[in-house]
Amino acid sequence: EVTGSFQVRFMGNLYSVTWPDFQITAQDKGKKIYTLAEDIHAQILLLRYIADGDYMEPSRNLLSYRDLPWGDVYYRQFYGRCVARLARMYGRKPKRFTEIMESLYGIPRSYGDLAYEFEFFHNLSVCFILWEGDEEFPPSAQILFSDNFALAFSPEDVAYVVDVILDYMKEYEKVMLKNCLAPWLQDKGTGIIEGWG
Repeated sequence: EVTGSFQVRFMGNLYSVTWPDFQITAQDKGKKIYTLAEDIHAQILLLRYIADGDYMEPSRNLLSYRDLPWGDVYYRQFYGRCVARLARMYGRKPKRFTEIMESLYGIPRSYGDLAYEFEFFHNLSVCFILWEGDEEFPPSAQILFSDNFALAFSPEDVAYVVDVILDYMKEYEKVMLKNCLAPWLQDKGTGIIEGWG
């Protein structure tokens, strides 16, 4: 049986992938979250990209979901599932949003009140944009994609891309909270930290 392996960078982490058994191992040790090794949706996206996606060097253009093929047809669902969720999660938490974007090696961009562009897969980037809102207007958001996303993923899979990123952000917050509370809990001698889920 022919076997092999390759490496892929995913959301800032380097992974080794073996085939045909599809075992994924994180190469960057010392981090708390290894999305590609732990998230089945991320693994499915990798398989679909390998099987169905086409690679193209990106230009400097960023596209909204509406600008992707068939994106206008599914935009309403995408907005509720992804864009509105981003606004709800971080529209009033700019410092936390910034810290999480920096964990993804995000590059600040001059859109909205706060924006970062970061790499999903190699040369496939996503830009998260936030408007913080005020007493009159609620927070809002926008999500842009490098123009080569149109060849890499279907519109449905692009929504899963954002799901995976938002799930990572939620998990990162849990890790942050656990790290902040751990010294206090240990100092109290409660033993709670041992059973943290």
